[in-house]
Amino acid sequence: MGNYQSELQIIGSYPSFPGTPDRPKYNTPITPRENVQRSYSHKELWTPSSVDFQTLSPKLIPDNIARGFVLDKNVIDNDTEAGGPDMFGVVWEWVPQVGGSMVRAEDKQLIEDIADWESILNFPNPADWDWAGSGADNAPYLNDERPVIVWFQNGLFERLISFMGFENAAVALVYDEQKPFVHAIFERLCDLYEDIFARFKEYYHADVIYFHDDWGGQNSPFFSQDTVREMIFPYLKRLVDFVHGHGMGFHFHSCGKIEMLVPLMIEAGVDVWAGQAINDQISVLEKYAGQIRIEAGPEHVFGGTYTAEEVEGFTEKFLTVYGPYLDNILLTNRYGTPEGSAKLYELAYEYSRSKFNAE
Repeated sequence: MGNYQSELQIIGSYPSFPGTPDRPKYNTPITPRENVQRSYSHKELWTPSSVDFQTLSPKLIPDNIARGFVLDKNVIDNDTEAGGPDMFGVVWEWVPQVGGSMVRAEDKQLIEDIADWESILNFPNPADWDWAGSGADNAPYLNDERPVIVWFQNGLFERLISFMGFENAAVALVYDEQKPFVHAIFERLCDLYEDIFARFKEYYHADVIYFHDDWGGQNSPFFSQDTVREMIFPYLKRLVDFVHGHGMGFHFHSCGKIEMLVPLMIEAGVDVWAGQAINDQISVLEKYAGQIRIEAGPEHVFGGTYTAEEVEGFTEKFLTVYGPYLDNILLTNRYGTPEGSAKLYELAYEYSRSKFNAE
């Protein structure tokens, strides 16, 4: 392995939002932003890491408060401020025990008859939100060296669930009499989402949209490939094409054991799939190398705090298995201490830098 210690010298820091530590700035030959941009054509110098990004989940978007996931200059206290109405007025309740929000029980069937959706749903007008103020507030935390990734909650199927409840939403995808109404809702959602994504680019200089839409459970997808192709794929592809047309990458967060649906993600143009380790990630990497990148990281990456020595052991184990596929990975780095996070970054950096330079 080559010696890249000079490139791992810390020469400064990148500011993080209040309550989180600043990120080290390393003496890398190109910026993290340029490296991420190059990664979409597999020309990166090192494996991109989640800490290369400045992650933004703006308070401006009502869903982020409702879901209890605000990453913004104006932080919130989830225990006292999370929950409440999302952009459609659907009310969510913050559940401290699970660290997340659920749609309030009485709102689980906002739409009783999907044929009535137009008279029931009140679509928001993003122009009414204070984009200029939010952009100004967050500008000190955004710069040209780190790519800005903006999270977007409640995609297509997840949004339908919030309107109808899970069971009714799932039935609507397969029941012929309801399908036309689902298509109409998804078309209208795409109009709304494209408006919002364009403003992410304008006001936050976003490089990446991180789009959430869970497609499966612990053992399998919620629906078949045919159902996805007919009911969801056209709208996912539309959004991916829009995002790409505005010079941004499209990262798709979708939980569940859904590896069988990866070909549809690839066909839609998704750049990165952020799935779960319950999937056979090595099989995905072997089958679809060069066609899609996946988020992956050492075990124990979530929860708890680890010393640099513990992280080194986890990382060595991870690199033994995933090392051959580093040019198709976005490294998940969310260890609970700055020391642990830095250790993982530095080990993966030197390993991938050596590997890519030798190829």
